[in-house]
Amino acid sequence: MTLGQTLRRSILAAATLIVASGLTACATVIDPPPVIPSVSLPDMETVSVKFGHTATFTSGLSIAATRPVVYVPQGSVSDNYTPGVTTAVKVDVTCTNGTGAKQDIILAPTATSAGVNAPQVFDLALNGGQGSSIMPTIDPGGHFTWTLLFAVADPADITLNAACDLFAKYTSDTAVFTF
Repeated sequence: MTLGQTLRRSILAAATLIVASGLTACATVIDPPPVIPSVSLPDMETVSVKFGHTATFTSGLSIAATRPVVYVPQGSVSDNYTPGVTTAVKVDVTCTNGTGAKQDIILAPTATSAGVNAPQVFDLALNGGQGSSIMPTIDPGGHFTWTLLFAVADPADITLNAACDLFAKYTSDTAVFTF
């Protein structure tokens, strides 16, 4: 056997050893992830109602929305207008707590107008420009009203989805308001 053949066999043996040890490392058994029990969330309700009326839910919450009115911004306004949309409407959304216990409430509103997204607009002259970002704690029997602005394509064609979330119960009741 020549020196070249001996070196070639030594290199081949070393490479085989390296690959074999690498395969051994790859074959390490990993414990399966722990089983996480599923959590059953309370039923979430959606109710359709006309502007100016109140939706009442089995959770004890109720949500009301005034009829939208065209609004001329009074203070500094966020730049949430959709291109080509220059009309804003104002609507008051009131959530009443009929659950019998204090509740931390989150309002999650979305709106469309003439079939397109109607983004929320924030005017510093209303609620300090906070819009729906206020998260009140409402006593049993109490209520809280958010004054909201939306940039709309057609003030006569608006759909408002107002979801009031019970923060502690991980549930959400949604009122869909239309004309």
